[in-house]
Amino acid sequence: MALDRSGHYVAFVLCLTYVAIWYIIYKSDYLTGALLFGMAYLFDLRLRKHADQIKAMGSRDGYLEFIILLLLLQNLKDKTHRNSLLEARLEEIGTLHTEISELRATAESNAKLDSDRIKELSKKHIENERLTIDLVTAKNETTRSKEKACTDRKLANEKLFSMERHKRLAASRGADLQESEAGHGDGRLRSTSF
Repeated sequence: MALDRSGHYVAFVLCLTYVAIWYIIYKSDYLTGALLFGMAYLFDLRLRKHADQIKAMGSRDGYLEFIILLLLLQNLKDKTHRNSLLEARLEEIGTLHTEISELRATAESNAKLDSDRIKELSKKHIENERLTIDLVTAKNETTRSKEKACTDRKLANEKLFSMERHKRLAASRGADLQESEAGHGDGRLRSTSF
């Protein structure tokens, strides 16, 4: 007795359900979906107890189920291995991400220290410029004070020299006047004696 069409339809729908579920879970793993399709079809034949179909297939049915089950297990083993590799890779990526985060934090800290150091150096540079300006100003004032002192001393010396010259002139004139007065006195005495 041939397998009725409804059995094929049910097995096909069941297989599509398995494939859809596996696709959603494992992201388009078509090989596992195909293996599940075969398992679903064979299990559907057994559950519906199509005795004539199973009898016609004989022992091939058991062999097919065994082979499909082995392929399914091998595929799941490969997937498990790939998942372990992916987990190791993800752990390595996580470690690298942590190291990158630490390096970034260190770089930011160094950048902040460099910025603070630059600000401090800029402040010191400004202070040094102010001190330099103050020193130049003080030096200029000192130079002007020295020049003024020299000028004042020169003027004082000139005044002193002028006063001494005037004194000498006055003294010389006084002596001349005294001599002239003495000469006039002697002439008067001589005229009275005669």
